[in-house]
Amino acid sequence: MPRLIPRLVQALRDAAILKPTEAPSLSLPTQKPKAKSQWRPAPPPPDFSIKGRKKSFLLDPLNPVINKRIYRRHKSLPPVVRVKQYVRARPGDKDKPRRMSVQERQWSSDPYLRMLSSTVRLCEYTDSHLPSDFLIRMCRAKVEGPRSGRPTTIAIPDGLEHPKWRTRRSGFGYYVICRKEAVAEFFRKGTWHGSQVHKCFLDQVTHLLRLRILQEIEWLAEMVRMRPRGAAEKPLLRRLTRAEWNDVRNTGVIPYEGAVAILVVPPVNKNPITKKRPEPDASPLPPDVEETVRPDKVLKPLPPLSVLHPVSHQEPDDGTDLSLHVTLPNPRVPLYNGLALFPSRGMRAALHKQLNSLLFAERRARWRQLQKTSASNVNKSDENSGETDIAEPLSSDYPSDRKASHAYLLCSDAATMLRADAVPLAIALWRLRMWEGAGWKEPWKFILPRIHRR
Repeated sequence: MPRLIPRLVQALRDAAILKPTEAPSLSLPTQKPKAKSQWRPAPPPPDFSIKGRKKSFLLDPLNPVINKRIYRRHKSLPPVVRVKQYVRARPGDKDKPRRMSVQERQWSSDPYLRMLSSTVRLCEYTDSHLPSDFLIRMCRAKVEGPRSGRPTTIAIPDGLEHPKWRTRRSGFGYYVICRKEAVAEFFRKGTWHGSQVHKCFLDQVTHLLRLRILQEIEWLAEMVRMRPRGAAEKPLLRRLTRAEWNDVRNTGVIPYEGAVAILVVPPVNKNPITKKRPEPDASPLPPDVEETVRPDKVLKPLPPLSVLHPVSHQEPDDGTDLSLHVTLPNPRVPLYNGLALFPSRGMRAALHKQLNSLLFAERRARWRQLQKTSASNVNKSDENSGETDIAEPLSSDYPSDRKASHAYLLCSDAATMLRADAVPLAIALWRLRMWEGAGWKEPWKFILPRIHRR
């Protein structure tokens, strides 16, 4: 205490003579903003030759042994579809945002390349590294027990919904192959890493994968409303005419440039008892069990969930070079049947409603663009005649083969990428296809389960 009092008195005297400008600041120190990219130019390669040297290269100011961090390479910022005008490089940044070229937009518009370029993760079942779009993410969560009230750890799917509607539950997750049979075999014991696996885990994953499709359609419609430009050149989604749909069914070929999927979604029939159509249901909760067909009716077999159709009639010529070890197959486009894709009547009604909402956004954007074009190119003759570019309503004598069918064509290419990104919707459809068993070519031969490897 005798030593502390003199120091305290001196500290009080020093504080009393401080000027207002010298008062210590109570504000928190400002954190230096992090650079957008870790890219930096690498120095020229070092010279290891002994010609003209009088000292070791270890004594050079820049050598790869002592200053190895200087020669470490980092990835630059990935190119984006469009660079915003107000986004500028910071003073410390050496890498600026770059706009995609036409070829890069073409690569980015391919859903299969986008899936292959996703983050690589380790599969818990096959013990192999695969892109995350080919896997199902899950985590462990604690819930209260039904009887004792003690917290119980269970395994739940995580990150299957769109980030706008629900973020990830846990920052650390596990991954398993996106196939229902494999996940059922993986969880056959009912436990996993000390966590319990509920009996409805597979049904929950299936429902969330279907819900992700509805969310992607809704998000795509919002993007189309925000960017109406370019709608007249090539739409993202349109309905095939009856003549086009008959040609696809008869020939089995989808000859449309940029096509990534076709969805056959007719409107849901009315309930024979209530004479009403079901309400759209896009809830994350499991759908209610509904009696869709009366017991006295004979159930018809459901169509396949998806069928792959080629884009052309290309056949290998007889004079092909046999020295080629790899022959690229004819590209194929999946055709999804809405009845098998969404067995629930409520979710199928929500799918039909979301597709029509996206079509309305496309028509609205196309109409606005045509209005601007007609207003800029109008002449006196058009003003006198009163003609416009807006289509007239279909008359009774309109050809039936030119009317719209129940088939929706989804397109994605370099031109549509400037308006909105339809690839996440195509990926969501393909993930549900993989989950139901399609899309895997004999997986048990080239991906052996971990239990068999040991």
